[in-house]
Amino acid sequence: MGNSITLLILLDAFRWDYLHPEDTPYLWSLKEEGTYVKKLHNPGIYCERSVFMTGAGPKVTGNAFAMSLMPIGYQRADWEPTFNVPMELRSRLCMTEDAMVDFEPGAFINPDEGGSIESFWDVMRDKKKKFGVEACVALGIRSYRGVTTHGTRPIQLLDKIKRGLDFAYIQYSETDQQMHVRGTSRSARKTVLRWVDGSVRNLVDNTNEIYKYVNVIVFGDHGMMDVKEHVDLALEYPPYTEGWDYLYLKSSAAVQFWVFNPKVKKHILNDPILKKHGEFIDSPSKRQGDLVWQCAPAKLISPCHFHPRWDAPVAMHGYSPDIDEMKGMAIIHPGKKQIIETGDLRDICPTVCDLVDIPYPKHNEGVSYVKR
Repeated sequence: MGNSITLLILLDAFRWDYLHPEDTPYLWSLKEEGTYVKKLHNPGIYCERSVFMTGAGPKVTGNAFAMSLMPIGYQRADWEPTFNVPMELRSRLCMTEDAMVDFEPGAFINPDEGGSIESFWDVMRDKKKKFGVEACVALGIRSYRGVTTHGTRPIQLLDKIKRGLDFAYIQYSETDQQMHVRGTSRSARKTVLRWVDGSVRNLVDNTNEIYKYVNVIVFGDHGMMDVKEHVDLALEYPPYTEGWDYLYLKSSAAVQFWVFNPKVKKHILNDPILKKHGEFIDSPSKRQGDLVWQCAPAKLISPCHFHPRWDAPVAMHGYSPDIDEMKGMAIIHPGKKQIIETGDLRDICPTVCDLVDIPYPKHNEGVSYVKR
């Protein structure tokens, strides 16, 4: 067993303003002693794992959403999500971010560019670094009202840490799942945040008893906003037929369109409800959509292919990196005591690499917080 280990702790959807001396006293103490990135924005729209594991944005990876239309030659993952998706679309969907990116070499594939996007996992394998992981798949855990869904994961990770690792990664998804059903107000989030803060402290304290040097990176990959308005999208364009002339995936805050008949495109672009409640944005690749529309802030597409109207979330993360409520945060401890007002999710990747002492992935666009 070596003398040092790096812990990467993802607090899913942990908004930058959730840090509070009473609600998260341990995290507050870490940010007081190390490098604190106050507001961390995500350039990848929705695919946070692609961004912080490769250090590259959607223009490089081609990833912006969790689901894609299956490209030619794609081998389906062992696990694929099932939602309220029409059969003519479900059979053609695949996960953009593979369920096992931490175990499968070259898992971040951009078929539009004809190759894989190297991640820090690939570099660790190449440099013979030992790592352990405890994280749920991107869309595989249901939101249980008032109940944490995988609280045993810190214990499982600690068992791996005791065997000797250079790097350990854990994803706390409670901070995402519970705020979806509770809301983002301080009173609504307080119980969840206190539980997570205590769990992180126990994990770090136990690791400090095993290793002489423990580097900790704690970060929130995006934020969340309370829903103020529900938008029902029919997305019907007679005489054109859904499933033949076009397909769409309607998620909670965006719609991905695949257009097979060019005549239907102008009807989609001129849809008065889409114009009123959001805007069209650039798609990073055809498999992610020929047209991509995002809902305006604080609005929710309901019903959609991910939830019925009766079970709609009360809070939702969106896709604009410019809105403060959608920003996360980051803490690097120990580290230079400093406050960095704004940061980029891509910067997590080279920071990990510097602490684990490995080269950066080939397509990295980030700047390490260790070297600032």
